[in-house]
Amino acid sequence: MIFLDLENTVIESWDCLVPMQDNINAIEKYISNDDSIIGVFSFAIWDSHDVSVFMRDVYPLLPILTDRLGIVMHMDDLKKKLSEEFHVTVVDEDFVTFLRKEYAFEIYVKFLVEAGLSENEFVLIDDVVPDRTVIMKVRGKDITVRTVNVKTIIAEVKND
Repeated sequence: MIFLDLENTVIESWDCLVPMQDNINAIEKYISNDDSIIGVFSFAIWDSHDVSVFMRDVYPLLPILTDRLGIVMHMDDLKKKLSEEFHVTVVDEDFVTFLRKEYAFEIYVKFLVEAGLSENEFVLIDDVVPDRTVIMKVRGKDITVRTVNVKTIIAEVKND
């Protein structure tokens, strides 16, 4: 399953919903042979209201998601899962600085698999993550979690 960040990856920002077409084109080419469902994992989406804004205002700008959109994660849900897992209270102001994006994604993947999602590989395409691959053992099976920086994708697509 592939997850996309939003800000500085496929749109300029949550306050400026302008598609980053060069990035989108590169991502489309990069995943062209992969028919996975695409989810959204973005620190821009804080609650169910933001999910509604995404569906109304951002989704139509991103044809890459047409007929492929799966999970749209929001931060309140992730904060709740973290609070349950680690028995801590996560404050909004501290949340983004508390977790680096790649670790937050790994934790989120763990929750998804524990909840019954049967995927074995998860990829996050984002502008702030390092290129890395982690193999986690969840519910007795190996789960591959990759983070890929959008700049790496752009460079790879240019070289093709």
